[in-house]
Amino acid sequence: MADGEERFLDPLLRHFAGKKLSEIDNAAINAAAQKLYPKASPATINRQLITPISAILNMAAEDKLCDPIRLRRRKVDTKVTRWLTPEEFEAFAAELPPHLARIIGFMIGSGARVRETLSLQASTFYQGTRQAYLVDTKNGHPRMVEFPERARQMICTKGLPEKGTLFLSSRGNPYELRDNTGGQIKTAFNKARHRAGLESKGPRKVTPHTIRHTWATWFYSQTQDFGKLLDLGGWADADTANIYRKMAPEDLPERLLQHGWDFRRGHQPHTSNLRALR
Repeated sequence: MADGEERFLDPLLRHFAGKKLSEIDNAAINAAAQKLYPKASPATINRQLITPISAILNMAAEDKLCDPIRLRRRKVDTKVTRWLTPEEFEAFAAELPPHLARIIGFMIGSGARVRETLSLQASTFYQGTRQAYLVDTKNGHPRMVEFPERARQMICTKGLPEKGTLFLSSRGNPYELRDNTGGQIKTAFNKARHRAGLESKGPRKVTPHTIRHTWATWFYSQTQDFGKLLDLGGWADADTANIYRKMAPEDLPERLLQHGWDFRRGHQPHTSNLRALR
């Protein structure tokens, strides 16, 4: 089982406690989905329920502990992947309160997920080289990310902590860490989204995860480096990231430059202020 799936096991083990392996079928999975993830998307149910249970049942079948079974995965609509144009993002960024601007600046610059961002420590944030080391990652594998100068300007404003958790709430406290949700920043995010005139409903709804889609689209459009996109984004497989190869219009790289966004590392000056290094 992949490391990223193991963290979903505890609620599943509690739910299926006392059941025989032969009793875990598609009907049991449907009941578990209703109990554990009543409001989750099909993709979330696939990832957090069906994938880890399938892995367990497959291993058990190989050991002759139960008969092989194929669990039905939920159908996922992949037709719309919402990302922000540079113009949309700048309008949104202008409405962000200072504490959230730092968070969104890091996410749009690095591609980090919400939890990965909110768990970042000042000790692994390297302003001088525009890099950060993410320890608490979705798939369980720590990774180094990087961000452009424009993102550094959004992040490194007055009052940025020099120790402990890097990104704090509007009250100056660390956020409560949760899996697979942007709920910790949802209220302030939604208010800024409303003021910027971005969609709040439907397939083009803008959510905190839209920022990650935006980073991937922007990064690949400028660099055309798929291998680095995979490394920086921390995806478990290439199929998930492959959609970003086909989404950007030809003029996106130049429009990004006009707004100060340059993800091509070799084209950006590094700060020489040694006091900024951590």
